[in-house]
Amino acid sequence: MEEHQNCPICFEIPSQEIYQCVGGHTICHTCVVNLSDCPQCRVPYGNQKIRNRVLEQILDKQTFDCVNAGNGCKEKLKRQDILKHAESCSKRPISLCKMLGYQHCTYVLDPSIRSAIIKHLTEEHGIVHECKTDVNVWHADFKSTIEASNLSNQMWNPTLLTGDTDWCKDSLFLITGFVDGVRKCVSWNCLQLFGADTESTYEAKFLLKSAATDQPLATWIIPVFNVLDNGHDYRNLLQISPCEVPFWFIKNICKNIDDIPLSVQIQPTTRERKGNQEANAGVWTYSTETKLAADLDNASGALGSHPSVGCDGCLQEPIIGKRHKCLQCEDYDLCENCMAAGQHAHHIFVGLATPEQAQDFRSILAIRVRTDQNRQTQDVVALPNPNANIVYPNITCDACRTRNFSGKQYKCLQCADYDLCESCESSGIHSSHIFIIVRTFEQRQLVRQSFQRIRYHTAICTYRYFD
Repeated sequence: MEEHQNCPICFEIPSQEIYQCVGGHTICHTCVVNLSDCPQCRVPYGNQKIRNRVLEQILDKQTFDCVNAGNGCKEKLKRQDILKHAESCSKRPISLCKMLGYQHCTYVLDPSIRSAIIKHLTEEHGIVHECKTDVNVWHADFKSTIEASNLSNQMWNPTLLTGDTDWCKDSLFLITGFVDGVRKCVSWNCLQLFGADTESTYEAKFLLKSAATDQPLATWIIPVFNVLDNGHDYRNLLQISPCEVPFWFIKNICKNIDDIPLSVQIQPTTRERKGNQEANAGVWTYSTETKLAADLDNASGALGSHPSVGCDGCLQEPIIGKRHKCLQCEDYDLCENCMAAGQHAHHIFVGLATPEQAQDFRSILAIRVRTDQNRQTQDVVALPNPNANIVYPNITCDACRTRNFSGKQYKCLQCADYDLCESCESSGIHSSHIFIIVRTFEQRQLVRQSFQRIRYHTAICTYRYFD
């Protein structure tokens, strides 16, 4: 039975639909998208692909090992949960060097052997290693780096630190610096690569100094991220920092920016600070709009309200929660429940999470997507099944990096090329921007033809992903 559980192309347990040719050879939902003929008997699949529901039901009753079982993971999972668990599995392989920009290095981090990590990073990549938890890092040619005419995203050489005190004995930390050429800012991060005490947490104190006088100019403290922490996406840890310093700020406070010294000190977050026993007074402050929205939320139990906007499906007014506005009708809106139920599914919608987004959306010129065919037949087009798991070939979710995902496609109106799957959009990723919601292949083609015309150009995208 085991030889029939895996897809013959990707050799993985199918997580969703399973298809077959007329000869009975099975294939997963991802691989079948790119093939017209069965890879085993070479018989064409045809326009209507055959579902193997019997095998789907058999596999649904079973549990499977994690893909990292060879690394020690003992989880037993349903087939639908295998890929999701693999993203946060504590035993997942971590391609540390690719994270650091060494794209041709295939080294995989082994968190159980500290000496092996140090040996690889120092000998293969020339990374400096210091046996202390505080260090002064000089950033050579800082001025020429940030003032380059063709400035792009780049990283400074990392620095390795090993703990030499009781509170971080045998720990290994990595200091990294990142230059964002789009947002014109720099950021630094600290990762914990190794540590025997998994319960302790640390923070990194950064001190920007004057190169001439060695006097402190600016100070900030950020948490140290453990690459083995399941709550973090390790692929983004080096580029997403709680504190970003704009170029203009460094130029203003530093008389000479040719070379920038940065003092870094790692310290435990749980240490007691004497002389600060009295609790600070707490003060709450709101903008008028935020306070109004909070009052509406408390009254309705929902996330937000769109005053004077009613749902054309259930006639609820005002719409509570996310508002979905049709791009092909003069004035048609749906609430979240009606949208999820598939009402008006033959048209393309845009999701508006807040009244502020709705106000911004009004400034988009020529947003309505129209074709002659739509104008003639928009009231008689049959509604597709809203629960159909449509697979989007050659589309990658820019958050979880899933390729050929199924369900709805969310395309950002404010970025040149940014897409999310349904799961990532519902979790609030990139929520400050406005998305088009695509549910069918026909809608996808229509959006592709009209995207440059309807794209919202007046806002600058703040998302960044360093591959």
